[in-house]
Amino acid sequence: MFDWKIKPLNLLSEKTEQYGFILEQNDKKLVFLGDEAIDIAEKINNKDIINSDRLLCEAFCLENEKDVKAPHEKHHITSQEAGILANTLQTKNLIISHIDNHILDRKKQLSEIKNEAQLFFQ
Repeated sequence: MFDWKIKPLNLLSEKTEQYGFILEQNDKKLVFLGDEAIDIAEKINNKDIINSDRLLCEAFCLENEKDVKAPHEKHHITSQEAGILANTLQTKNLIISHIDNHILDRKKQLSEIKNEAQLFFQ
């Protein structure tokens, strides 16, 4: 009945022990990298996260906001970096999460983050 395989993925977080996961069913794969995706491709040498059907990844803010919002201090990444990461991991679809909650115009922010990520991930 429940034929999904779930594999924990140690994210090697520097702040605290943190896990993402790989969810597989038949030949489909979703990879979730938690909310600390900074340097994840270098930290995790795991062939299982490459070439997924979907990558669920955070994007804390736009690239031009990083000096003000300081995502890297929190081990977070920008939408540009999420797009680059998705390309690096050769994923087919990018799902962006963990967007800054302190924005008044949420719809505009989501549109801008999507547009910026699309510049680096098709």
